[in-house]
Amino acid sequence: MALTRFLMAVFLVLAYFNSRAAADTLYLKNGRSIEGVIGKEDADDVVLDLGFGAMKFSKDEIQRIERSSPQGVKLIRQKWEEKRVADEASVRDMAEKN
Repeated sequence: MALTRFLMAVFLVLAYFNSRAAADTLYLKNGRSIEGVIGKEDADDVVLDLGFGAMKFSKDEIQRIERSSPQGVKLIRQKWEEKRVADEASVRDMAEKN
């Protein structure tokens, strides 16, 4: 019983850190950080896809960038798509009830 609880706790911790590691993270010079997927980057700017829109940041605003693995990017895009589909279904259900 105690072993089962321990294994469950380990699984939850690993799942949490795995989901957190899925996104690219921009650390801004103002102390804030923003997670998303880098969609476009050039010498001056970075465009970060947030799943519901995108934000453009000047590289002058960015202290550092932590990039996720290609698998992490794929995972977060998949999560965004699942959420979008679930949200659309919820809106349809609400519309049908009215």
